[in-house]
Amino acid sequence: MSLSEVDSGRDGLILNILGSGFRYLCQHKRRLKVKNRLSHLILVLLAFPLMFSCGGEGDDSGSGSDSIEIGTIAFDSNKDGNYEIYLMDSDGSNSRNISNRSSTDYSPAWSPDGSQLAFRVLDDSDRLGEIFVMEADGSNQRNISNSSSPEDSPAWSPDENHLAFATRREGSEDIYVMNVDGRDPRNISNSPSSIDGSPSWSPDGTRIVFTSVRDGNREIYTMDADGLSQTLLTNNPAWDYEPSWSPSGREIAFASNRDGQFQIYVMDTDGENQRRISTGSRINSSPA
Repeated sequence: MSLSEVDSGRDGLILNILGSGFRYLCQHKRRLKVKNRLSHLILVLLAFPLMFSCGGEGDDSGSGSDSIEIGTIAFDSNKDGNYEIYLMDSDGSNSRNISNRSSTDYSPAWSPDGSQLAFRVLDDSDRLGEIFVMEADGSNQRNISNSSSPEDSPAWSPDENHLAFATRREGSEDIYVMNVDGRDPRNISNSPSSIDGSPSWSPDGTRIVFTSVRDGNREIYTMDADGLSQTLLTNNPAWDYEPSWSPSGREIAFASNRDGQFQIYVMDTDGENQRRISTGSRINSSPA
């Protein structure tokens, strides 16, 4: 979800997340707004760098000692009154709150080695979201964006050295990349008066796929990791958004309402061979 999808809208819309059975009560006007989400699961598997976390099995260096074991799920939930980051085992057991903050915490994203989580913190005093990073057990929480502008959608680079995220630091919503310690933030989408969000890295770390409305409609674009070679992939009058790169690097999944209802589609990384893969009459979205 981009910042604008979180921050604007009116009409109610239920999104059924493909394969998870979870539903989101969302709002949308021109841009989709998430409101009163029941439980936002993010599955991050090391073998699938986009989402399930693995825990350093077979690593004799000790660097993976703090990683979470394979099958651990990170998600946000308001089960204790406000949204916080939780972990649970893949069978749903052993659910535990690891962020333990009075703020609104959501959108967790595992580091590729499973040792850390990036997430968005929304302080109730100013309602501005910032990007935080913590260890997999919830310790060492630190604000790495330190910005007065709303920020969202953190995404780890495959080499774990950078985070891509959406921000309004320059007025419009752009994709930035910064070091994992928050240093050297730079605008890489750099599209004035546009709304760019939902970044996702290619498995080799050379490209980023994202959503933009720069052409007047929500479409899927790719660009080099430094922001060069920005390329339109979808070019459809419907909404195309929430792109996610496949682990093989050969395809991109995304959500679209081009058939009247939001469904999951897949295309080649050059935009060719776009086809719907979800079935049924219910809304499906947020592929990972």
